[in-house]
Amino acid sequence: MLELHQFHELFTGSSFPTLITTSTGKKVILKMKGCGNGMISLLNEFIANRVAHLLGWPVPNAGFIHIRDDHPWQFGTDEFDDILTRSAGTNLAIDLIDGATLLAADEYATLPEDLLSQIYTLDLFFMNIDRAQSSRNLLRDAVGKIWIVDHGSLLLFSSERAALSDQLFENHFLFGQKTSYLQRQILNRKLFREILKSIPPGVFIESGISVERVHEIITGRIEFLEQR
Repeated sequence: MLELHQFHELFTGSSFPTLITTSTGKKVILKMKGCGNGMISLLNEFIANRVAHLLGWPVPNAGFIHIRDDHPWQFGTDEFDDILTRSAGTNLAIDLIDGATLLAADEYATLPEDLLSQIYTLDLFFMNIDRAQSSRNLLRDAVGKIWIVDHGSLLLFSSERAALSDQLFENHFLFGQKTSYLQRQILNRKLFREILKSIPPGVFIESGISVERVHEIITGRIEFLEQR
């Protein structure tokens, strides 16, 4: 597992996303379990990012990273240091999008259908409550490619009602699209099994949900959407 080496820059966001260098010299975005909804948010983001990445969609890859419990203070405020202390152990590392800037509001009307379908599919499958009209969480990189980001606020693993929904939330900017917009390659049991196998057991323990339960929920979600 990668290990945190050095902090560089803190970005805006409730999860305190932070640019860091890992023990291998790679720059990534760190998200820590010591803030927000804790480890369950990191588990959400890992599974959503990983499945989309493996499907070839424009979503940054994610992995896990270790923070030593004696990591020295070297960055930020006392509040940040408190979050760092509470985050000792396993956390989330997301691939850096080079030159990332927020997509301008007037550009959403010109997004290609395939990209919109991928956004719809990812957010419908996991029931994302955080891609609202006011915060669509899309970035453009240095060469103009658009990326789908921020998947920590997903209800699939915490709401039975969400698992039985075939509609996006009303505040989603794609609300009202039909389920035919769904890209059905996400309904891949084998792919999800492999992703779950790659997650350290401690992540499930800290998230308060078992790997068996996550597998059960995903399988049920696939079966539900296959019928739509």
